[in-house]
Amino acid sequence: MTRALLLLIFGATLLSASGCSVFRSKRDGTPPSTVPLRVTNNNFQDMTIFIVRDGQRNRLGAVAATSSATFLLTEQHLGQQGRLQLLADPLGTVGALSTDVFFVKPGQRVEWTIESDVRRSSLAIY
Repeated sequence: MTRALLLLIFGATLLSASGCSVFRSKRDGTPPSTVPLRVTNNNFQDMTIFIVRDGQRNRLGAVAATSSATFLLTEQHLGQQGRLQLLADPLGTVGALSTDVFFVKPGQRVEWTIESDVRRSSLAIY
């Protein structure tokens, strides 16, 4: 009876520990590649940040006025070619700011600065 109970506890512990992975790994066991996107919002309005890929808009998160935030773009965001566009939608107003289409690959980082005069905003890829 005691041995069966110990085996049951050991088996349950092993199964629960295997499901606690922080990253989903690829088939070769390496963690997925990411690209950090840092958005600096120097505008006086809160912005909702979207990634646009293949015409589909996906929400990344929000950046409060005069602050910054970092988002991690996964391989799912990048797709096979890494061709995408960023869009910032000011909360509570009409009109949005978007970047040109650009290419990015794992290992690079992206910095998008949104200025109070949105025409002076900039995108940098390192």
